[in-house]
Amino acid sequence: MDSLRKSGLWVTLLLSLSGILSGCSSCGDTLDYTSQPKGGNRTVYVYVRDCGATAPFVTNVSLLRGNKVIKDGGGNLFVADAGEEADLSDLGAIATEVVWNDNDHVVIRYDAKARVFKKVESLDGLHIQYETF
Repeated sequence: MDSLRKSGLWVTLLLSLSGILSGCSSCGDTLDYTSQPKGGNRTVYVYVRDCGATAPFVTNVSLLRGNKVIKDGGGNLFVADAGEEADLSDLGAIATEVVWNDNDHVVIRYDAKARVFKKVESLDGLHIQYETF
């Protein structure tokens, strides 16, 4: 009985390690909304990343051209969570607005109480400004 218990423990340990080493992720992304400039070929995606009960929901903003899809991972323009006080939508997103000035200039507005991890000011010819509300 002890040898069965020990071998079961080893199998569990090995499976856990193989999941960690293979990069297995329990995170999932849920699209909140997309935004495009009039006549432009760029799309900004605002989505929520959920990595389970022990991690907060994280709001991500990514720029993609054409019909590309969001790859697993964080946003390439903006990443933030609610911190201690920001309000969340039903999806778990912080309040975020995308306003296009033209095809090459966009303003990302977000809740001033958010905890920001990433703010990119320029990517692939797109210039990004940030404002809080």
